[in-house]
Amino acid sequence: MKYFPVNQEIEMEINSIKKEIRLLMDGICAEQMQQKGLSYGQNFGVAWIKLRDLACRHERNYDIAERLWNMNIRETKLLATLLVPLDSFTPAQAEEWKEGICTMEVAEIISMTLLSKLPYAGRLSIEWINSSEPWVRLSAMHTAARAASRLSDDECLTLMGAITPDDYGEAKYNHGIRAMLEYILLTHKHLLPHVQQAIATAESTGKGYALTVHRHMKDLIDML
Repeated sequence: MKYFPVNQEIEMEINSIKKEIRLLMDGICAEQMQQKGLSYGQNFGVAWIKLRDLACRHERNYDIAERLWNMNIRETKLLATLLVPLDSFTPAQAEEWKEGICTMEVAEIISMTLLSKLPYAGRLSIEWINSSEPWVRLSAMHTAARAASRLSDDECLTLMGAITPDDYGEAKYNHGIRAMLEYILLTHKHLLPHVQQAIATAESTGKGYALTVHRHMKDLIDML
């Protein structure tokens, strides 16, 4: 657990945010998430669209975002990704935040709202896709997908090469792999032979989730 110096102004803002979260609480939604395996220390079941609206009522501030991120609460983690200033979020800070990526949902949201918008998104994706932590790897896949138009050919090839045959058959990686391959293909069409090689690898595993990657990409290639 990270400890922070006492700052009354920041604490008042955080308490205000937490009160707003409680007012938006949806117990049924929280229970459904729990049943689907989205496990958090606390989960108020607040819909994503309501969290975005809540974030719009607060200014971006790194100190506040960092504190929210380090709470073991679903809503504060997701809000943190919306309230952190993008122009001053350093690679060192990204490494610190990496430890807090605890579910599939957090991996997808932080990639969408923060990581893919960073100028070093490609380098970060390559570093994180080789992590031993599944949700960190998944966030790398989604970050690469959303930042695909800014990736170099070498970065794309490195990312595709980091996906192992076993990864294609893993349920937790299914959507991330599909998204990454899809957007690499759409933004780097000349890499088609490499994408075809990747989907052939997926098909060769014979695993159910791998075959969904294969079918999705084959359909996309047929439409291009």
